[in-house]
Parts: sequence; structure tokens; C-alpha cells
Amino acid sequence: MKLNKIFVPVFLMFVSLGMNSAQPAFPEEIEPQKGSSNSSSIATSAQDSSVLSADSQGQTAYQEYIPISLGKIVVTASRMAQHDYKIASNVTVIDPQKIRVSTAQTVSEILQEQMGVHIYDNSTYKTATVDIRGFGDTATRNVLVLVNDRKVNPIDISGPDLLQIPLESIERIEIIRGAGSVLYGDNAVGGVINIITKEGKGNLSGKVGSTYASYDTLGEDLEVSGDYRKMSYYLYSKYYDTGGYRQNSDLLA
Repeated sequence: MKLNKIFVPVFLMFVSLGMNSAQPAFPEEIEPQKGSSNSSSIATSAQDSSVLSADSQGQTAYQEYIPISLGKIVVTASRMAQHDYKIASNVTVIDPQKIRVSTAQTVSEILQEQMGVHIYDNSTYKTATVDIRGFGDTATRNVLVLVNDRKVNPIDISGPDLLQIPLESIERIEIIRGAGSVLYGDNAVGGVINIITKEGKGNLSGKVGSTYASYDTLGEDLEVSGDYRKMSYYLYSKYYDTGGYRQNSDLLA
């Protein structure tokens, strides 16, 4: 910082000497003139010092208020809260921001956007099947689906009905590719999908919505959330009915 203040006037002095060849070569023989370069160099050095001080203050303020990201917290991979960069498994976390900016309307649609996750829906998401690691027809028996760490796979061969889980009620989705039978038992050969719902926060609040669209599509939803002391509560209910764009494509969820 001190070196900058010393060399700025000297640099300006040599520039003024080069511009005017009639002036003597030695600084002590230079006659002062009105509005000379000395006063301008002093003003320049003052401006320079003010700019440097402003920059230092700006850098200090930036370093003081810069946000620090600690990374995503993943629970599904080891059943313990860990940062995603400390986990050896192939894990994908769909956070609230990704859910908000996505055009998906159902859980099946947002899972279909992820790499290595395949959805077989047979033209309706009511019977959608999630496949990880290419199990094909046996995917319903080799992919485990959890909701808040609770198994929702039915005891028969059929897969879980993902339409019963509204996308608006989901906080995040954790996807593990690869075997997880050591932690989760059967159905976790191809991978594990853990759907974590929202939690109530703050005072009691709620909202009600209704939609109507083409093909006799009607939708209604209700949300109530909040917390009281050490207890939180969250309730979300959704009704969706559409006639479909072709015959035999009705959907009720």
C-alpha cells in the first residue's frame, strides 16, 4: 500500500518531463506553474489512496458477509446425517429449488429427469414403475421407495403408487443408485428412493387452491402447517381428476 503512494507522483513527474522537452532535465530547476503537475499528482495520490481505502473496506465487508455453503446433508445412504461429499455411494439429492424450477407435476415426472432413473408408466402415471440399474420387469421388486424413511412398497409384486404423494408436499428426494440391502433389506438391490416431506414451521398457516383445465380437468388442494413448542405439524391434501386427451385415459388421484 505505501509503495503505491510513493511511485504514483514519480511516474507522473517523468510523464510531464517527456511531454515538455523545453523544461530542464533536473527536478530542482523546474519552475512551478499555475495548475502544475505537482498539485495534480498530489490530488491523484489522494484520490488513489481514497480508492484503495474504499477497495479495502469493500473487500473487508465482502469477506465479512460472504455466504458459506456447507453442502447437502444426506441421510439415506448410511442412515446417518452426512455431507454428500463424504459419501462413497452414488447419491442424487433433489432439493426444494430443483423441485420449484422443474416443470414436473408428479413424483414420477421429476424422477424421470434424473440420470440413471427410468420410468415405465404405460401411458398413465397411476401405474408408473421406477427402474434403477436396468432391472426391467422386476424393477418393482428391486427398487425400494421410502417416505420419511418408511417403506411404501406393497407386499405383492406391484410397485408403489407414486401419485398418492403430491409433489407440492415434498421437501427433498434422495436417490441412491446401487445395492442397499445391507441397510434396508429386500427391495433395495437396484437402489433406494427416499421421499422426505415438508415440516411445519412458524405460526399456524394454510392455503387453499383450485384449478380447472381442458379435458374436464379439476384439481383442489389444501395445506395447513405450523409448529407449537417442540411439536410441528403439516397437512397436505390434493384432489385431481382429468378425462384425458383420448379415450380410456381418465385419471383420478
